[in-house]
Amino acid sequence: MSSVIKSETKIATAQDIGVRMDDLLEQARNEVAQMSGAQAALNESAKAVAKLLVAVDADVDGGLLDLQQAKFAKLYVNRAVSVLENLARHTSNMMMTANGKVTAFEKSVQSVSSYQEAEKTRLKTALTEIATEGSSDPVASRPGQSIKERRLAEEAAAAAAAVVVPASAPAPKPAAKAKRRSPAKRGK
Repeated sequence: MSSVIKSETKIATAQDIGVRMDDLLEQARNEVAQMSGAQAALNESAKAVAKLLVAVDADVDGGLLDLQQAKFAKLYVNRAVSVLENLARHTSNMMMTANGKVTAFEKSVQSVSSYQEAEKTRLKTALTEIATEGSSDPVASRPGQSIKERRLAEEAAAAAAAVVVPASAPAPKPAAKAKRRSPAKRGK
Protein backbone atom coordinates (compact mmCIF):
# COMPACT_ATOMS: atom_id res chain seq x y z
CA MET A 1 0.00 0.00 0.00
CA SER A 2 2.82 2.34 0.87
CA SER A 3 4.55 1.72 -2.45
CA VAL A 4 1.27 2.48 -4.21
CA ILE A 5 0.98 5.80 -2.41
CA LYS A 6 4.60 6.64 -3.20
CA SER A 7 4.10 5.77 -6.85
CA GLU A 8 0.95 7.86 -7.09
CA THR A 9 2.78 10.79 -5.49
CA LYS A 10 5.69 10.42 -7.90
CA ILE A 11 3.31 10.25 -10.87
CA ALA A 12 1.47 13.36 -9.73
CA THR A 13 4.74 15.22 -9.16
CA ALA A 14 6.07 14.18 -12.56
CA GLN A 15 2.79 15.33 -14.14
CA ASP A 16 3.07 18.74 -12.44
CA ILE A 17 6.71 19.14 -13.47
CA GLY A 18 5.86 18.02 -17.00
CA VAL A 19 3.10 20.61 -17.30
CA ARG A 20 5.43 23.36 -16.11
CA MET A 21 8.16 22.23 -18.49
CA ASP A 22 5.67 22.10 -21.34
CA ASP A 23 4.65 25.70 -20.57
CA LEU A 24 8.31 26.74 -20.63
CA LEU A 25 8.73 24.86 -23.92
CA GLU A 26 5.87 26.84 -25.44
CA GLN A 27 7.40 30.10 -24.21
CA ALA A 28 10.74 29.15 -25.76
CA ARG A 29 9.03 28.29 -29.07
CA ASN A 30 7.27 31.66 -29.03
CA GLU A 31 10.61 33.32 -28.37
CA VAL A 32 12.11 31.54 -31.39
CA ALA A 33 9.22 32.71 -33.55
CA GLN A 34 9.61 36.28 -32.32
CA MET A 35 13.36 36.25 -32.96
CA SER A 36 12.83 34.80 -36.42
CA GLY A 37 10.34 37.55 -37.24
CA ALA A 38 12.64 40.22 -35.82
CA GLN A 39 15.58 38.92 -37.86
CA ALA A 40 13.53 38.92 -41.06
CA ALA A 41 12.27 42.46 -40.33
CA LEU A 42 15.79 43.74 -39.66
CA ASN A 43 17.14 42.14 -42.84
CA GLU A 44 14.33 43.70 -44.89
CA SER A 45 14.90 47.06 -43.20
CA ALA A 46 18.60 46.96 -44.05
CA LYS A 47 17.75 46.24 -47.70
CA ALA A 48 15.19 49.08 -47.76
CA VAL A 49 17.62 51.57 -46.23
CA ALA A 50 20.35 50.48 -48.65
CA LYS A 51 18.01 51.43 -51.49
CA LEU A 52 18.21 55.02 -50.25
CA LEU A 53 21.73 55.19 -51.67
CA VAL A 54 20.18 55.10 -55.14
CA ALA A 55 17.87 57.94 -54.13
CA VAL A 56 20.85 60.04 -52.97
CA ASP A 57 22.54 59.48 -56.36
CA ALA A 58 19.31 60.50 -58.10
CA ASP A 59 19.13 63.69 -56.00
CA VAL A 60 22.73 64.54 -56.96
CA ASP A 61 21.91 63.98 -60.62
CA GLY A 62 18.74 66.08 -60.24
CA GLY A 63 20.70 68.94 -58.67
CA LEU A 64 18.98 68.78 -55.28
CA LEU A 65 22.22 67.84 -53.46
CA ASP A 66 25.80 68.82 -54.10
CA LEU A 67 28.63 66.28 -53.85
CA GLN A 68 29.56 67.22 -50.27
CA GLN A 69 25.98 66.79 -49.06
CA ALA A 70 25.65 63.52 -50.95
CA LYS A 71 28.85 62.25 -49.34
CA PHE A 72 27.46 62.90 -45.83
CA ALA A 73 24.05 61.47 -46.76
CA LYS A 74 25.63 58.25 -48.08
CA LEU A 75 27.83 58.03 -44.97
CA TYR A 76 24.80 58.12 -42.68
CA VAL A 77 22.76 55.78 -44.85
CA ASN A 78 25.64 53.28 -44.80
CA ARG A 79 25.86 53.63 -41.02
CA ALA A 80 22.14 52.94 -40.72
CA VAL A 81 22.49 49.84 -42.92
CA SER A 82 25.45 48.68 -40.81
CA VAL A 83 23.46 49.13 -37.59
CA LEU A 84 20.51 47.20 -38.99
CA GLU A 85 22.76 44.38 -40.21
CA ASN A 86 24.44 44.18 -36.77
CA LEU A 87 21.03 44.02 -35.10
CA ALA A 88 20.01 41.24 -37.50
CA ARG A 89 23.17 39.27 -36.64
CA HIS A 90 22.54 39.80 -32.92
CA THR A 91 18.96 38.64 -33.37
CA SER A 92 20.24 35.58 -35.22
CA ASN A 93 22.50 34.75 -32.26
CA MET A 94 19.61 35.21 -29.85
CA MET A 95 17.50 32.95 -32.06
CA MET A 96 20.16 30.22 -31.81
CA THR A 97 20.06 30.58 -28.02
CA ALA A 98 16.27 30.31 -28.06
CA ASN A 99 16.53 27.20 -30.28
CA GLY A 100 18.88 25.74 -27.67
CA LYS A 101 16.28 26.42 -24.99
CA VAL A 102 13.64 24.71 -27.09
CA THR A 103 15.85 21.65 -27.50
CA ALA A 104 16.64 21.58 -23.77
CA PHE A 105 12.98 21.86 -22.79
CA GLU A 106 11.97 19.21 -25.33
CA LYS A 107 14.50 16.81 -23.82
CA SER A 108 13.36 17.73 -20.30
CA VAL A 109 9.71 17.12 -21.15
CA GLN A 110 10.67 13.84 -22.79
CA SER A 111 12.69 12.79 -19.73
CA VAL A 112 9.89 13.66 -17.29
CA SER A 113 7.38 11.88 -19.53
CA SER A 114 9.47 8.71 -19.66
CA TYR A 115 9.94 8.84 -15.86
CA GLN A 116 6.20 9.22 -15.42
CA GLU A 117 5.51 6.26 -17.73
CA ALA A 118 8.06 4.12 -15.89
CA GLU A 119 6.45 5.00 -12.57
CA LYS A 120 3.00 4.16 -13.97
CA THR A 121 4.37 0.77 -15.00
CA ARG A 122 5.76 0.24 -11.48
CA LEU A 123 2.39 1.21 -10.03
CA LYS A 124 0.56 -1.28 -12.26
CA THR A 125 3.04 -3.98 -11.25
CA ALA A 126 2.58 -3.19 -7.55
CA LEU A 127 -1.20 -3.20 -7.91
CA THR A 128 -1.18 -6.58 -9.67
CA GLU A 129 1.11 -8.02 -6.99
CA ILE A 130 -1.22 -6.78 -4.27
CA ALA A 131 -4.22 -8.17 -6.12
CA THR A 132 -2.61 -11.58 -6.65
CA GLU A 133 -1.26 -11.88 -3.10
CA GLY A 134 -4.47 -10.69 -1.53
CA SER A 135 -2.60 -9.51 1.52
CA SER A 136 -2.10 -6.08 2.86
CA ASP A 137 1.17 -4.31 2.42
CA PRO A 138 3.46 -5.08 5.38
CA VAL A 139 4.92 -1.59 5.20
CA ALA A 140 1.52 -0.09 5.93
CA SER A 141 1.32 -1.93 9.27
CA ARG A 142 3.13 -0.75 12.36
CA PRO A 143 6.81 -1.68 12.21
CA GLY A 144 7.12 -2.92 15.79
CA GLN A 145 7.73 -1.73 19.28
CA SER A 146 9.51 1.50 19.91
CA ILE A 147 12.55 1.62 22.15
CA LYS A 148 10.45 2.87 25.04
CA GLU A 149 7.89 0.10 24.59
CA ARG A 150 10.67 -2.52 24.53
CA ARG A 151 12.23 -1.07 27.71
CA LEU A 152 8.86 -1.06 29.50
CA ALA A 153 8.23 -4.67 28.41
CA GLU A 154 11.65 -5.72 29.71
CA GLU A 155 11.03 -3.97 33.03
CA ALA A 156 7.60 -5.61 33.32
CA ALA A 157 9.14 -9.03 32.57
CA ALA A 158 11.86 -8.45 35.17
CA ALA A 159 9.28 -7.35 37.73
CA ALA A 160 7.14 -10.43 36.99
CA ALA A 161 10.18 -12.68 37.37
CA ALA A 162 11.03 -11.05 40.70
CA VAL A 163 7.50 -11.55 42.03
CA VAL A 164 7.51 -15.26 41.28
CA VAL A 165 9.27 -16.71 44.31
CA PRO A 166 9.26 -20.42 45.12
CA ALA A 167 7.29 -21.32 48.28
CA SER A 168 10.28 -23.03 49.90
CA ALA A 169 12.46 -19.94 49.85
CA PRO A 170 12.20 -17.61 52.83
CA ALA A 171 10.82 -14.18 52.20
CA PRO A 172 13.46 -11.50 51.94
CA LYS A 173 13.87 -9.24 54.95
CA PRO A 174 13.19 -5.59 54.52
CA ALA A 175 16.34 -3.57 54.29
CA ALA A 176 17.27 -1.61 57.38
CA LYS A 177 16.97 2.09 57.05
CA ALA A 178 20.07 4.09 57.62
CA LYS A 179 19.81 6.50 60.49
CA ARG A 180 20.15 10.08 59.62
CA ARG A 181 22.32 12.17 61.78
CA SER A 182 21.46 15.70 62.51
CA PRO A 183 23.93 18.29 61.28
CA ALA A 184 24.98 19.00 64.80
CA LYS A 185 26.09 15.38 65.43
CA ARG A 186 27.99 14.88 62.15
CA GLY A 187 31.10 16.30 63.48
CA LYS A 188 31.46 19.89 62.87
